[in-house]
Amino acid sequence: MAVYRDSSGRIMIDEGEARSDVKKIDSAKSKLAQARDLLNPGKIDGLVVGGSAREALDEKLAKICADLSQLETSCGDTGNFINSTVAKYQRIDREIRDSIRGR
Repeated sequence: MAVYRDSSGRIMIDEGEARSDVKKIDSAKSKLAQARDLLNPGKIDGLVVGGSAREALDEKLAKICADLSQLETSCGDTGNFINSTVAKYQRIDREIRDSIRGR
């Protein structure tokens, strides 16, 4: 996201850039979900691996799937934070505008 500053040097939020970032985050979240689904130990039963090798593989896949789930959650949290920050500053801008207009 590009960083914009006002005349006082304060960082300004560009709503369009923020929405673009959220779309990218949503896309990444979707790709993480697809990867997690593909790596789900239950979906690779067709592999001819047995014994301790299979147990080790299942264990590693379960760990990777858990990590992917955590990344999905983090992406969702980040997107929600960006959206709430944009909404907050839109509200503040409206209140300032209304105050200036004498409402």
